[in-house]
This record gives sequence, C-alpha cells and structure tokens, in this order.
Amino acid sequence: MKKVFITITFILTLCSSRSFAQSLSEACEYALGIDEWTKTVRSVTSEPLSQIPVDVYMRFTKNEAFIQYKNIADSRDDDDEECLVAKCGVAYCYYNGIGTKKDEEMCRLYLEKAAQKDFAPALNFLGWIEEGKDKSKALEYYTRSADKNYVTSLYNLSAYYLSLCNDDKVTDEYMSDEDWGNYNETAQKSLSYLEKIRENHLDDENILFLIAEAHRKLYGKEDAAPYYIEAAENGNTTAMFYLYMYLYPEYTDERAKWRRKYYEARAKEKEENIKLEEEKLPYLLRHAEKGDADSMYILCLYYSGLHPNCIKSLEWMKKAADAGNEYCSLYLGADGDINSGAESLSEEKKAEIAELEKRASENDLIAVFELAKEYDSNSDTKSQQKAYDLFTKTVYIFENVEYEYVSEENSWKRLEYTGKACYFLGKYSKEGQLEDSNPEKAKEFFEKGMFYADASCAYELGVLLENGYWDSKNKVFRQDIDYAIECYQTAAKKDNQRAAMVLRDYNIRLDEEQNEEKSVDETEEKPVDEETAQNFNSSLATAIREIIEKETSRFPDELPPVTDERLQEILSEIVERENRIISEEESDTPFIEDNYIYLHSNGNTWLIDPNETSPYQYTRIRGDANLGIPNFIIVVYARPTKANMGEYILYWLKAKYDTDWGLEILDFDKDFYKKAKSQTLHLHTTVKIGGEDYEIMFTDIDEN
Repeated sequence: MKKVFITITFILTLCSSRSFAQSLSEACEYALGIDEWTKTVRSVTSEPLSQIPVDVYMRFTKNEAFIQYKNIADSRDDDDEECLVAKCGVAYCYYNGIGTKKDEEMCRLYLEKAAQKDFAPALNFLGWIEEGKDKSKALEYYTRSADKNYVTSLYNLSAYYLSLCNDDKVTDEYMSDEDWGNYNETAQKSLSYLEKIRENHLDDENILFLIAEAHRKLYGKEDAAPYYIEAAENGNTTAMFYLYMYLYPEYTDERAKWRRKYYEARAKEKEENIKLEEEKLPYLLRHAEKGDADSMYILCLYYSGLHPNCIKSLEWMKKAADAGNEYCSLYLGADGDINSGAESLSEEKKAEIAELEKRASENDLIAVFELAKEYDSNSDTKSQQKAYDLFTKTVYIFENVEYEYVSEENSWKRLEYTGKACYFLGKYSKEGQLEDSNPEKAKEFFEKGMFYADASCAYELGVLLENGYWDSKNKVFRQDIDYAIECYQTAAKKDNQRAAMVLRDYNIRLDEEQNEEKSVDETEEKPVDEETAQNFNSSLATAIREIIEKETSRFPDELPPVTDERLQEILSEIVERENRIISEEESDTPFIEDNYIYLHSNGNTWLIDPNETSPYQYTRIRGDANLGIPNFIIVVYARPTKANMGEYILYWLKAKYDTDWGLEILDFDKDFYKKAKSQTLHLHTTVKIGGEDYEIMFTDIDEN
C-alpha cells in the first residue's frame, strides 16, 4: 500500500481549526505557504488550509511545540475540535521524538482518544501506523476516516486497491473473463476513491493527475491520455512533462506545445518558491544565530538550491555540523571539510605549471587558459578564485592585447579558448561558486561566448532562458523561450547534440534535416504506439551514440579502484539526497536535476549520477517484513574509465529520453535482496533514511 507521509497528515490537522493555528505565534510568523502535497490532499470537511505547515512549526520550536500541544490536549474538553487537533499534535511529537522521547505507546494513547470522537486525522494516523503491521486494521481505520470524506484516507484507500492490481502482474491479454472481471472490479474501486475526492475538488489539477496516473497503471497509456491532458490543461506541470516527454513523438506540434507550457508553468512555480524562500530567510538567520542546528542546515540547503552560493552553503554546513546536525557531520567527514584542496602534485606536473605561469605572465592567452583549467580542476575556494581570475584574463587578452604575429592555427585556438573561458565564467556566475548566484552576469558571459562561436555557451544560454531565472537586482523573474530556441539552434548548428535533442521537442529541424527524406509518416499527430514506446527512434539513437563518443573520448581505458574515502563521500551524498527524495511526491516519470536523474515510485528510489569522479547508480528498496526483507540500498559504482562512463551516460540518457523508461524499474521480486547481498561488497553498513534504518551495500561494477 502506498504511504502518504506522516507529515502530510499533520499539515492537515491544522486545517481543521484556523483559530488554533493563529494561536501559535511562532507558526504565524513562519507562514510560508502550503506544501505541494497539501494542495492535493485537502480536508473536505473544513475551511481551506491554513498557510502554516505544522511540521515546520515543530521543527523550529521543538520543546515549545510539544508543551503547547500537550497543554491544550490535556486541559480542554474532548468535544472541543482544537483539543482533538492538539491530541494529534502530541501524538506526532511522541512518534517522532520532538520535544520528548519517542514513545509509540503514548502516541497511540492520544490518537485513540481522538479516534473515539471519530476525528478523521487521528483515524488516518492510526491507519498509517498499522500499515506495516496489520493491513486489515489499517484498512479499517482508513475506511472510518474516509467515511468522513477525509481526503488523505480516500487517497490511501485508492492506493491500496491500485497496489492489488499492480501486484497481479497480469494484463487482459492473459486473463480469463472471470479474472479480468475481478481485476476490473478492484481497479474501479481504486478509481472510485479518487473520483470521490474529485467530486469536492472538481478542477484540482493534482487530483486530476492522480486519476491519470491510476488510469495509466490500470489500463495503459492510451486510456490515460485524456486524463493527463485534462490535468495539464488545469495547470499540472507533471502532466505537462509526461505529455511532451512520453506521450507525443518528436517533431510534432503537440509535443512542442506541451514542452513550452511545461517550462512556462514551472517558471511561475520557481518564481513563487523563490519569493517564499526570500521571505523565510530572516527567520532562518534569526534562529541560526541562536544556535539552532536545523536552521543552519536549511540555510545550507538554501544556498545550494534556488539561491546558489557555494561558499555560504559550506559555511552553514560546517556550523550545522558543529551544532550537532548529523547529516552535515556525515557529509563533511572526519576532517571537517568536503575536500582538502588541491592534490599533491608530481615534480613533472609542478614543472608544467611553472612553465604555464611563466608564459601566462607574458600574456600568452593559450597558457593563461590552460593554467585556468589546472586551477579549476581543484575544488578549494582559493584555486577556484584563481581559475576565475585567469578565465577573466583570457577574455581580456583576446579583446585588448594585440600581437604582432599569430599563426593561423593559434588564431583559431585563441578564439576557441576565449569562448570556453566565457563558458566557465558563465557557469561560475550561474552556480554561485564564489559569490551569490548572478544569472544576469552569467547571461552576459554566455552571450559573449556564443558570439565567439562556442556551442556550449549557446546551449547553456538556451537552458538559462528556457528555465528562467530570478533577477535579484530588479526583483523580477525573467524567461524568454523564443530567444532560448534561437540559442539552441545556434548550438545545434555547431554539432551540440543536446541542443539538437531540445529542438526535436520543439518540432524544429535544421536545414540539412529538412532536406532529408522522411523515414516515418508524420502527417498525423497522435500518441505513440506501444512498439514505439519501447524503442528509441533511429535519429535519437544516432545522436546518443555521438554524445557518448564525444563525452567519453577524454577518459582513460584503465584506472585504479575507487578509494574508501570516495565511497564515504558517495554514502554521505546518498543519505542527503534520500532524506530529501522520500519527502517528495512520488511519480512514474523521472526527476531531472543538473547532473543526475532519479525515479521515486512504489515507495522506492532509483538514481543514476554519471559524475566524472566515480559514477554510480543506486536503488533504495523499502523492506517487507512478511518476506523477511529489510529496508536496503544497493549502490553500483565505477571507476571513470572510457567504457564505464559510456555505460553510465547511456543509462542517464535513456532515463531522460527513452519513452516509458523506468515505469517498471522499481517493481522488485523477493530475490532481489538476496542477489544484492551475493555481490562482492566493498562497503556494507547501516544508515538512517527518514528516521528508518537502511542496510546499504556498495559493489564495484568492474568486479561483478
């Protein structure tokens, strides 16, 4: 049965009484907006949701939250709705150890008192607790809560019956009429609970998307198509993503339409989130200055998210670790830093750098750029600043220093290196590697690099403009998809395959493509058929091969094994990512970050990160006590050799572009854990993910 996380339940408890939420002065100060899930899972028996997520209030007030809830729960009459809400708040504190020790018995005691009054959130919470212990009891609690139109329980019941259909692993092709009747009856029961939610929230885009997802899982993509379209037309960005990425083929107006709509809608969401985060910054700083480790940790995330500043992010990470935040301590490691700066150099390398420095002092542009690349390869701040200054000098020399004679070969190289220097300067500014992120400045560098014929600058400028960015100086969000498309066209004409892939989505062909004979009939715009859904089309496959060849040509054929220190770094990275991912809404479509892709579905996670230090892929599986399988994570890592990088880049690209990739990737049989343990393991330990223990196993792809 799919779980709706416990924090969602208690965000909903506040919606039962606006006056109660307003009585919490600290919470009112921190009114930051409704969590994405609470837009979907609303109480249909109360006023609209309060803007204050209760888990946020508790995180920052700890003992005060527990005491305040307990005083109300113990002193008011049980017929008082505020008292019932407070009892759920106390139970939440006992369950999670907020302001008191974890105590499931006390948690149940308070919930059962509220449940005696048929208080829907309490019944739902009890159902959530029972899910992993006694499904029949869980269903009983969920049903009692759902009878009161409590949306969380309605969703949980829908998910339960949906899981029964998925567990059958059959389709109508293999079913008897009787089996198909039973399957269809269960499927309709799952859909009926979602439709009951929809009755009260007719145009809620998230409910419409959940209905579309259920139809796809139960009856297939073609049956679900009109429901995805309805959800997208009502503003659901995930449905828009599904339509352009999976439902419509390349070079169609429909795919182009939904890609544009998706990026336009996502830009609006990003703008709203940035404004909300800016509102909460003073609050976070105030609590961090008082020594609150959680606030310090969130500031670390703040400066690594929508407001990038790598130096500030690291500073707050160190402060949070010193204040006792276990995630930051684990990530930093024993030496208290992410890295130790530049690696020790061989005498030969030192001599090479000395020669570059000598030539650079004489304004040799090529030497200046190559020296900048040397410093850029180190991740310590001092080296990064030196690299930035040298990239800046590269551009300055090209634009301002005249030479009496430059060979034709060096003339082209000087132009190439100047364009590449603009690319690095743009990335530094965009990602906030030395100061606050400055997208406007990055845009200027990318435009200059595009003028100097650098394809990567043209592509990155397209990405920046298509995604949109916050202009902090003028307090305005900027996006220009038409200009972005022009940049992609410029990049594609210079053989940038990533740009060419984007243009396919926008139904734009380069001149040479328009002259080629069409291999498929594109006169009719319709969703792809099942055969197409299982395969790349030939042009995409060719593009992917070209990308892999170019991306892997610079990697060696052989390398020594990955170090234990690097495995610990990967471990810390996985723990940090998973503690974020498990709190997100599940989806059968991949989430695409800057350098990695992941699927979060069926309670599990699959993620691939083809980084150049040591690429890895992992799968997190929620255990099943009935099968004797614990919670576990299997990590397959690799040395960044040419062959290995090719494999990881291929999987990354397939996850991003291949239709239906991953829709079944997180369904596992009971032998999967046994197979994982049979591998040669180089790191085998236990970590905490979302408060639960997970056995984590690392295996080298070259040894299995």
